[in-house]
Amino acid sequence: MNRQFLHITKVENTQVILEEGLRINGDSQIFVFTQKKNAPRIAYNQIFLTDKFTLIGISGDGLVDWCIKHDDVAELTAYDQFILTPQKKDVQFIKPEFLRFLGIYEIIKIYNEAIPFYDKNNNTVTNVKMISSLESRLIKNYKI
Repeated sequence: MNRQFLHITKVENTQVILEEGLRINGDSQIFVFTQKKNAPRIAYNQIFLTDKFTLIGISGDGLVDWCIKHDDVAELTAYDQFILTPQKKDVQFIKPEFLRFLGIYEIIKIYNEAIPFYDKNNNTVTNVKMISSLESRLIKNYKI
């Protein structure tokens, strides 16, 4: 399988994952996606990383013993999100040789104009800036 998948993790987990492999969670799953442009939205909205994250590439060649299915999430990026589950009970992780460090990224929040909020008498209570989009910027592209 030539397809590459992407996985987001906390920066502090990076070294262990690259050395020992990417382990399944308590439900025997690993969450992945394929389009790098979706990384900041997934990191921020689903993993709740608000500052930075590590992006890890997964070679499809390492997924011979894995089932790949779409993840049923209520997000704009749902079309690009997948769940990997092992086909055999003894498979607990994706081996390090199939993983590639793609970098540490900073999450950049783009805010819209301040939106006024009013009280019941139509007096402005406060002006709030809402996040209108999320982007990311590579801040480290070598192994840590």
